[in-house]
Amino acid sequence: MKTRNYLRLILNCWLANCLGLAALPALAAAEQTASYKDWYMFSERDAKGVKHCILMAGGNGIKEAFFVDSYPGGYSTVFFEEFNPSGGKYVTTTTDEFIFQFDDGQQTSFEDVRTMIESRKGQTYRPWAVLNEASSADAINLMRSATTVSVLRKTPASRTPALVYKFSLAGFTALFLRASEWCGFDANRIPRK
Repeated sequence: MKTRNYLRLILNCWLANCLGLAALPALAAAEQTASYKDWYMFSERDAKGVKHCILMAGGNGIKEAFFVDSYPGGYSTVFFEEFNPSGGKYVTTTTDEFIFQFDDGQQTSFEDVRTMIESRKGQTYRPWAVLNEASSADAINLMRSATTVSVLRKTPASRTPALVYKFSLAGFTALFLRASEWCGFDANRIPRK
């Protein structure tokens, strides 16, 4: 599946750059895959044998995707990625600020999101917006009860948050529970870093 191969590349780069695991070899082929409603999930082991369960919404025909990467112990990272498989121009810059807003009745927002731009040979390769790990557990709990998550971006010029994309959370809870089985953690006790 084309999307799965692209996701493997995304995860390899993300693990290397965002987690500071630059020496980490590529992940193996997906061990397990599942999809439900608007979410897709796969599990893979890194070269050290650590199993990761990656959940995503979007990314199939659109230029944005929302991810949750969970691994043993339940530690998880929540992030948004703009990607462009057709080779067009990226919108995100390093000076942009992102907000993750959940439609949970109170419009709960997380502004502790850092923007990173991965470059290769001087060209932008992939923009990321990664939620602070200390907030990931709270965000995942909201994802289980909210109906959507909106990704908002403030640029230096506008300073007003504008909607980038709204992701449906339909199917997230069911797949997150399955991820807890596959990757060996308690979905109801997500640890905080």
